[in-house]
Amino acid sequence: MTFGPAADGLVHTNIYTYAVTAAAGQSGAKFFTGSTWLDGVEGAIAGDYLLESTPPLHPADVRYADQRLSLMEVTAYGTAWKQGTAWPVPPARVPTDYFGRAASLWREGEWYAFDASITNAPNWWVSSTNTLPADVLVPLGASVTGCSAKVERSHFCTVGEPITVTITVTPDDDVSAYAVEDQLPPGWTVAPAQIGNSGIWDQASAR
Repeated sequence: MTFGPAADGLVHTNIYTYAVTAAAGQSGAKFFTGSTWLDGVEGAIAGDYLLESTPPLHPADVRYADQRLSLMEVTAYGTAWKQGTAWPVPPARVPTDYFGRAASLWREGEWYAFDASITNAPNWWVSSTNTLPADVLVPLGASVTGCSAKVERSHFCTVGEPITVTITVTPDDDVSAYAVEDQLPPGWTVAPAQIGNSGIWDQASAR
């Protein structure tokens, strides 16, 4: 994904966006690599470069979908189980073992993870520590003098559903021209209609 060159000679902040869709059948952590060129000098883009596929969530995890079962979520799930009312996430009729698992995960600290080595639900949801990854930044030393460039995106994605990537670039007043490139994981796609700021997507090189 490339943007630029920008050569209007004005000092301002430009925000570049595109929506990317994960390749089918992929899982695990993926990395994006971004670069800027300021008057011919290459630098890195700081910000969120790690993206992970969303694991299967427990059906009770509907309010925030964050691999954490809050008291409010478990209480609502238990009410649906007890009253036999339809739940918005399958299975619509809450099974006793699903509710029991949700209550157990909540008591054990709320956070949970999906264990792919366990082959049956709801046992494959296991107690965990906080599984949300911390913000990962490119070291400040990797940034080029004369520009601030930072990318923002969700930490998680779902195969087949696009997520928005935002790159904020602020050049110094002595920069006459710059360009931006973001390298996507292999097999991921970008629809031309989902690219802002006259960006260009080269599918052959995934950039």
